[in-house]
Amino acid sequence: AAILPTDLEAKVGANYEPADADERAIWQNVARVEQGIRSSPQRLIAPELDAYIRGVVERLIGRPAPELRIYVMRDASPNAAMLPSGMMIVNTGLLARVRDEAQLAAVLAHEAGHYFRKHSLDLYRADRRKYARVSSAGSMQHSFDDSHGAWMLTNLAVMMSNSRFSRDLESEADAYGLTLMARAGYGPRAALTMWEQLID
Repeated sequence: AAILPTDLEAKVGANYEPADADERAIWQNVARVEQGIRSSPQRLIAPELDAYIRGVVERLIGRPAPELRIYVMRDASPNAAMLPSGMMIVNTGLLARVRDEAQLAAVLAHEAGHYFRKHSLDLYRADRRKYARVSSAGSMQHSFDDSHGAWMLTNLAVMMSNSRFSRDLESEADAYGLTLMARAGYGPRAALTMWEQLID
């Protein structure tokens, strides 16, 4: 088995602001997506559930995190995503499949790993180096008014967050997430059982 690093530091802290033009561009595009998600008919308005998920995330990171915005979406896919500006999407399909809080924490910790290690920025810059331009965010500038558009918007946000990360970045998110789980008192083996369930 690979030995995962345990000394990864967060690159994003409380009240974090984008550090340069690249990051500001990403945040501006994500803000457009978030605006559509906030008013999407696919969004589940459930304050107690939002508070519960926030409590798990804050336990994982060891501090209150009022800067994070959490949106529960009516979507059967067992997925969650955390975008570069601190927006988290949690699908009802994930909530239906977890067997306990530790399994939910495993998924949220992994997504937090992508966020706190700024993997989207790494991916953005890698794309720019490879193609000399970034085109992935351009499609987000369209207006999404109907329910089909809202569904596409949510899935675009999830894809932006995690579908194109390299194996190295996925492994780093795993390592960061497992460290968060251990520090928060969640049994890290819950991550293994969660991934086994998703594969099954």
